[in-house]
Amino acid sequence: CAAYSPDARRLASGGEDRLVLVWSEPDCAIVRELRGHTGRVLSVAFHASGQQVASGSDDESVRVWDVESGAVLNTLRALGGEIPYVAIDQASNGLMYLCCSASGVVVHSINGADTVISPTEGVEGPLSAATRCVVANRVAA
Repeated sequence: CAAYSPDARRLASGGEDRLVLVWSEPDCAIVRELRGHTGRVLSVAFHASGQQVASGSDDESVRVWDVESGAVLNTLRALGGEIPYVAIDQASNGLMYLCCSASGVVVHSINGADTVISPTEGVEGPLSAATRCVVANRVAA
């Protein structure tokens, strides 16, 4: 997985090695290794400022990192299962993180007021996590 910073000067990537790597553009040099996940990193997203990156993992957590220092600013837990999708709500000034898993969707608020969204109520059959996220984005909007 990979995501560019809003100014396209950095790229964050994650994968099997459980690391989030932050690369500089255009020289493709690794400027930061973010360590802390105990499972594969499945998703990454930058804050609009470019100063934070969020990463979702199959260790059932989302970590919010300070890009410059490499410090973990927050660790968020999902409903259970891997986190194949994470996004930062830019309209909330980065105060809300949308985390999707096969179990559902959680909108985490930095102030501690979390919201569980159940986008599959009334829908027959299983939905993929990606489909849940599309529905949750519409519900959260």
